Amino acid sequence: VAGESDPLVFSQALFPLLSDSTSAAEKELIFNTPRVIRLTHRFTPPQRAALHRCVRIMAKGMADFQQNSSLEGLKDLPEMDRYCYYVSRTYFVITRRTLPNIRHNYNHRPSHLGNRCK
Repeated sequence: VAGESDPLVFSQALFPLLSDSTSAAEKELIFNTPRVIRLTHRFTPPQRAALHRCVRIMAKGMADFQQNSSLEGLKDLPEMDRYCYYVSRTYFVITRRTLPNIRHNYNHRPSHLGNRCK
């Protein structure tokens, strides 16, 4: 998102490491990372800066949870609140506040999503 590395190199390095249990949607996202990043480079500078900030916050939070994960799940409600902030709140800011003027094309949906995106 920040333009500091080549998304194709990232995608080609990560894709073969995905396991059989990785969802089709996650595989599709990793495979199409270069395309997604190319699209974000069409955003205005303020939109790109805001997107970069949100993605950085989400990635740090998710890495923290992954590093401290346990088979028992999250240890308490405050930890659940932190997790929800990193996942839901940053996603909300990206989609609803940061990029409000970007038109979403809902005509193209991967077939495995069916009608859920309408």
